[in-house]
Amino acid sequence: MKNPPESHARRFVVHFMTNIDESQKKLRELQDQNFNIVGIEVSPAVVSKVPLSFNIVHSNGAPACVVAFEFKNIFQRNAFIIQKPDLDSLMTVAIFRKICYREMFDEHSLAKIDLIARYDTGQQLESEEQEVINRLMGAVNQTRLYDRWKVPYNWLNGELQLNDYQPAQKQVRQVLIEKFGNIIALISFGSGIFSRRHFQSFKYMLALNPDFPFLQGRGRRYCISSKENLEELALALEELDPGWGGHDNIVCSSPLRPSRVELIEIVKLIQKLEEDQDERKIA
Repeated sequence: MKNPPESHARRFVVHFMTNIDESQKKLRELQDQNFNIVGIEVSPAVVSKVPLSFNIVHSNGAPACVVAFEFKNIFQRNAFIIQKPDLDSLMTVAIFRKICYREMFDEHSLAKIDLIARYDTGQQLESEEQEVINRLMGAVNQTRLYDRWKVPYNWLNGELQLNDYQPAQKQVRQVLIEKFGNIIALISFGSGIFSRRHFQSFKYMLALNPDFPFLQGRGRRYCISSKENLEELALALEELDPGWGGHDNIVCSSPLRPSRVELIEIVKLIQKLEEDQDERKIA
């Protein structure tokens, strides 16, 4: 589908699909007004009946609220379409609201997104976390349908308190940055990110902590996980950025000082080593 043209008037619209005929009419009106129409987990049977520009769905085991961070097609006028108002879809719209208006994601908001992602993908939650989910769902159910996305949005911004939820230090706080073929790159403010099931389908997981506490100051630190042996990659990274170490399947930059390389440099290095290995196999 063609990308809608930009408009100088920034608009953010959320539409809940409760009647297919009414939704068809409403979405055509939005289309005529040059809205970028983005479905949130709209089923294949319905996609063919409504004029969507894009449709956000689970990808590689990741829920919609994680996939949202890799979505680049945001315009001045955006309409987000919810067919199934579960916590994942509502959180996805809340995330897009922040992205559309260039609002920051801090460590606390990323922790909340991670909790919804783990809940949606069926991962085991601690009792405190499950209680937070129950309170959040209670708040959603007490809100009229068309405003339900505002509940996770207000929770992300700290305007809705659920007994001041603070994830344990061992919980991972993460947000998807980008996918580069078989490489997934993430920001992580915690440890244990590589245990996340919905990211393990990628050959390489590249995690960046932009605020790692070193002995003198804070800065960026990288860790890479793969089912492949990373010894050759670690040696190549050591030449660019001294201090890399680890074992066969997980390597990290120096724990003593911030890394000097950019994330895209590491991605390109991984891709180059992959190409070299493929050539050696052919030879």
